[in-house]
Amino acid sequence: MPLLEIKDLVKTYARPGGGEHRVVDVAAFSLEAGEQLALRGESGSGKTTFLNLIAGILAADSGSIGLDGHDVTALGEAGRDRLRAGTIGYIFQTFNLLQGHTVLENVELGMAFGGGVALDGQSYLFAGGYGPDAADTLAFDAVPKADYDTAVFQQAVAIFESLQLY
Repeated sequence: MPLLEIKDLVKTYARPGGGEHRVVDVAAFSLEAGEQLALRGESGSGKTTFLNLIAGILAADSGSIGLDGHDVTALGEAGRDRLRAGTIGYIFQTFNLLQGHTVLENVELGMAFGGGVALDGQSYLFAGGYGPDAADTLAFDAVPKADYDTAVFQQAVAIFESLQLY
């Protein structure tokens, strides 16, 4: 069974002047565990909508999404949230960091939604096999709370959140 299997997936949005805009229309798609792919297209072509459907952030208008043995389209919002928290490492286009919290606190918050056990301080990184050198380099818990201005920094935090190192 594929890790991801999509059949007849459709997502539309209403046009301001009336009618519908079909953003996603996928007849069939599958992805085996361990396979990788790149999704590319022009701005507004439906890439983010497609990924949000797979992750259960959006509900499909019709069709089915099988993810790791679960029918995403049969789940309600809370069920999709639980599935996403437990199975998907998701890096959002916007990084959704909470200002006023350390990097570690932001990552631990994301882990809490997945039911992960947050570890204290730099031992958090060791649990993922990164070792003491990585922890020293990242100085994870020592990053000041106000240094969230750069996109590179925010993306690094989002990557750690998506790894769910617990």
